[in-house]
Amino acid sequence: MRYTINDVIKKGCNLEPLICLDEKCKGEVTYNQYLADGDCIKCGKWQIEEELWVGNIKLFLLTINKFL
Repeated sequence: MRYTINDVIKKGCNLEPLICLDEKCKGEVTYNQYLADGDCIKCGKWQIEEELWVGNIKLFLLTINKFL
């Protein structure tokens, strides 16, 4: 079975192998537990879109609903 970043978020633990959410790419994703996100080694796309990059620092745009 192949997983996506959404499966990791639902389970709360790392799952392998991870595949890119981009339907055209389907490359392998490397998960970074410190950022709670993964990037595709084929297309370079980060898997979670609710984020903002300031320089080389990744800031997450979270809503309070995610914690309730």
